[in-house]
Amino acid sequence: MGVGVPVMTWLFRIVVAFLAVKLVTLGINLRRFAVLRPTRQPMRPSVSLLIPMRNESARLAETLPAAATQDVAQLIVLDDRSTDDSAELARGILAETPHASVVTGRPAPAGWTGKT
Repeated sequence: MGVGVPVMTWLFRIVVAFLAVKLVTLGINLRRFAVLRPTRQPMRPSVSLLIPMRNESARLAETLPAAATQDVAQLIVLDDRSTDDSAELARGILAETPHASVVTGRPAPAGWTGKT
């Protein structure tokens, strides 16, 4: 029994010394590194949302109001030369959304067949 006591005493001292070093390190880090605080004004994300459409007038009334509420810098609706009233309907729905615009696409070049 006499041999085990000094070993436990040394082990106890090593553990206490280790914890003391960790505590001192924590104190130094708390003084050295600044605490991050949130900014006063949240930054607006620099993301643009592009929605391509072609003859989608039946779906625009439920889709565009939800898209207009997204926290994006810019909302672009690209009308791919619709033959229905999709572009006019989209402009009407997005009229009150300052960061939204409806752009009409150009016709395909002569002889262009798209992806092959």
